[in-house]
Amino acid sequence: MDGKWLFSALAAGLLATALIQTGVKHVRAENASKPTEECTLQFDNATLADVPQVTTTLQMERGLSGRKNVGNGMLFTWQDDSARVFWMRGTPTPLSVAFIDSKGVVLQIEDMKPESDFLHWSTLPAREGLEMKMGEFQKLGIVPGSRLISRECKPIS
Repeated sequence: MDGKWLFSALAAGLLATALIQTGVKHVRAENASKPTEECTLQFDNATLADVPQVTTTLQMERGLSGRKNVGNGMLFTWQDDSARVFWMRGTPTPLSVAFIDSKGVVLQIEDMKPESDFLHWSTLPAREGLEMKMGEFQKLGIVPGSRLISRECKPIS
């Protein structure tokens, strides 16, 4: 009887440890996928404040997916200029993405339908993608050819 009880207790302890470790890993991954900085972006004709910036693969994969309220949007920043692609799987809110080159020029703006697997590619190499609620770029007067002239980023507290 004592051997069975000891085995059961040991098995339960191992299971609990595995579940706790899985939970800790999930929380770490969840935290690693959240933006750590937000930026004020000054375009030649508009200013956007407190825009979360993502720079890591984990952050970019999460992006704005799952959010009904996208707030001030999200700035995706890479280290180089390349063809960029955005899609809307798991994103319930209609968004637009502005592709921006390394000189800050808005190359194109694409409207994206919610919950879609359609791939929206930049037509030219881009350094950044700025996602905002659909219609916001037009409201702010940001169009292809607009220029991002400065940015000030700070850690999210």
